Amino acid sequence: MSIETGYVYCACCSDFVYNRVLEVMRLGAMNKYRTRLGLCKLVSWNPTDADIKAWDMMTRVGQPAQLRGLLNMGSTCYMNSVLQALVHTPVLRDYFLSDQHSCQRSPGTCLMCTMHQLMQDFHRGDSSDPVAPSDVLHIVWEQSQMSMGGQQDAHESVSSSTQPFLDVSLIVPPNSSADQISIKTCLEM
Repeated sequence: MSIETGYVYCACCSDFVYNRVLEVMRLGAMNKYRTRLGLCKLVSWNPTDADIKAWDMMTRVGQPAQLRGLLNMGSTCYMNSVLQALVHTPVLRDYFLSDQHSCQRSPGTCLMCTMHQLMQDFHRGDSSDPVAPSDVLHIVWEQSQMSMGGQQDAHESVSSSTQPFLDVSLIVPPNSSADQISIKTCLEM
């Protein structure tokens, strides 16, 4: 039993376990102590057996996804550091992993499409092999002032590669109401 929380820890399964009788006793002891301190009593939810079974199935931890890195493709460490930051940005990760991006442009011309594919590859979790960001690098190098294989710093790389994300603009027709506003679905550098 944990001294700090009063919860029961099982050494066999390496997890805290729920016991209804012990939980009632723990809550009673906590409330007795809280009353002495002038604090309000805690109210506990007492789950049914079905609730406990469902909760146990939902909270089982599976194997963590394997970590993946980015392959250095020759003087690309600056760009890889930027891509690592973008890949781990929660808003971008959630956007690209939820398949919200749709595009009608030809393959290899849309940075958002290539970022979508990179994000999918990076978070696939079935391999620990590094991901080669060749498509993203190709578009950034092709459409920017950066020279392929040249020496740039991360700031230059960030400025060049994130500009399309910053260029997303609302398309607001003149004299329109708020429900007529749409967002560009694809960006070309």
